[in-house]
Amino acid sequence: MLRAIDTVKVATTLAVSVATIKRYLKQRREMEHVLPKSIPVNSYEFFHIFWAYLRFGLILMLY
Repeated sequence: MLRAIDTVKVATTLAVSVATIKRYLKQRREMEHVLPKSIPVNSYEFFHIFWAYLRFGLILMLY
C-alpha cells in the first residue's frame, strides 16, 4: 500500500538532500525506474579487469 511521506522526512532518513529526493521522484515518474548510472570504463581497463576475473576463475576450476 502506497502512502504519502514528507520529502523532508525521507531526505533526513536517507541522509540526502531534498533536491535529491525530488530528482528521484521526477525520474521515477518519467522513466518508470530509478536505476544507478553505470560507471564508464574504457576498453583497455575493461579488457584487463575481464582477463583478471577469467584467470581467477580458471585457477579456481583447476583446484
